[in-house]
Amino acid sequence: MYLLESPPRRFFVTQGSGFITRISMKRRNLYKGDIYEYQVIKKETFQEIYPGYNEKGAAPTIFLGDLHVRYGFMFTIVSYIVFLIIIFPIIKGTDNMPDRRLYLWWNLFILFYLIGMAEISYSSSLRILLALFNFIAILTIPYLKLNTIEKS
Repeated sequence: MYLLESPPRRFFVTQGSGFITRISMKRRNLYKGDIYEYQVIKKETFQEIYPGYNEKGAAPTIFLGDLHVRYGFMFTIVSYIVFLIIIFPIIKGTDNMPDRRLYLWWNLFILFYLIGMAEISYSSSLRILLALFNFIAILTIPYLKLNTIEKS
């Protein structure tokens, strides 16, 4: 049951609360550390969400949360609009490929899930690039002309 319950809970509840808390903390100027360092935003957000929890932890969120804290509201809005401008043609193109639609939709789901779970970090970027590479491979492999060896 945990495997079925954990991904949707993390995606819809934990990520959302981390995003809202980031916006609230940014408005109230509660970040104490250097927000351009790798783990500062996640750790301080975790402490805000779970103030009595003595353990160390991290509160990840969608990549827009860290952009908002670091660069502000306008940069976040522009980034989201650019993201949508790039993604909508990909989604439309996927719908127009009925023979490979299931494979492509699965890869898009993985890509969106990773983007939804990603913060701005090296490891998150690598995971997203790997999913994007897989998506592109599924798009291009059927069009490759491979030489076949004929048996004499």
